[in-house]
Amino acid sequence: MTALDSDRAGRNRRINSTLLTALGAVGVAVSAYLNWFDGRPPTQIPLARLLQTQVTGNAASYWTSMAAPLALAGLLGLAGAVLRSRLAIAIAGLAGLGTLVCWVLMQALDLSPDNLGAADYEIGLWICVGSLGLLLVGLLGMPGRRRTASSATEEPATAQPEHARH
Repeated sequence: MTALDSDRAGRNRRINSTLLTALGAVGVAVSAYLNWFDGRPPTQIPLARLLQTQVTGNAASYWTSMAAPLALAGLLGLAGAVLRSRLAIAIAGLAGLGTLVCWVLMQALDLSPDNLGAADYEIGLWICVGSLGLLLVGLLGMPGRRRTASSATEEPATAQPEHARH
């Protein structure tokens, strides 16, 4: 493999990882507006529902709904993909995953496991799961920062004492 082939392979890997990450981030954001369970999208589910089972009714506003952390996670993931920031992508993935897992756990605690099956969940939840998977694959495939050969082999310059310079 020549250096040119290696550069092309690296560029293709970066492009593919960025596209997968961006697609995953957009999917997480889109899932915030689709139905998750019982015909309800996250825009109607109160944010407190992520931590309490007895919360009922609709969210008072968008920012107090479960859609807010999902949309923000999608936005952060998209920004991380564009900037190729692994940290931003990881934080976005954890925010989306945390929202998903907390909601599913509260649903399972609220309803008996006998009354809750995978078929009860609607398209929004499944898009969120798949999108988080894409986000993870994109993150894992994203190459790290490249160090140049000259910076790795150069030794730092040391200051010479005044009497040694003469």
